[in-house]
Amino acid sequence: NNTGTVNVLVYFTPAGSNASTVVAVLPVTVRPARAISSLTLDKSSDVISTESGNGFNETTFKVTLKDQLGDLIAGDIEITSNLKTLPNGATAAPVVSAVEGADGEYTFTVTGSRENLPTGATGYAYSFTVKAGTLTKAFNVTVKKPTLDKNNNLIISGYKIEFSGDEDLKTTD
Repeated sequence: NNTGTVNVLVYFTPAGSNASTVVAVLPVTVRPARAISSLTLDKSSDVISTESGNGFNETTFKVTLKDQLGDLIAGDIEITSNLKTLPNGATAAPVVSAVEGADGEYTFTVTGSRENLPTGATGYAYSFTVKAGTLTKAFNVTVKKPTLDKNNNLIISGYKIEFSGDEDLKTTD
């Protein structure tokens, strides 16, 4: 992995002569092999519901890999849970999907369920790590049991979800 600048000498030898003359010097920059030098996640945390349906129980993360020149680069991505044991009463951790994508842009989905909550808890934060090459990034997913406000509107992650007949889904703070 030598890096630096090399000068290439360009010679001219006239026909019938054994004498060569340098007519140009061309500098060539030698760079190291491409390597993953940047791993970014589009978000470091999210909150999902224990209840399936309407996509509230899953979240998608985007991973971007770049090389030392800032260009997208393909690489292997590994996602691991930082959980050593399940919390008391939980029977499963959130499920992480297979990583999809190519050429430096990837996505994966984390899905929650009722089995993720400890006994008596209304929410629990799970910690994960994304690794590509020697680089790592941590992210958290909090799985929450939905609650109802005084008007029986579903509340997930600070947003109130209002349903009324066949109307479109609306969110309000």
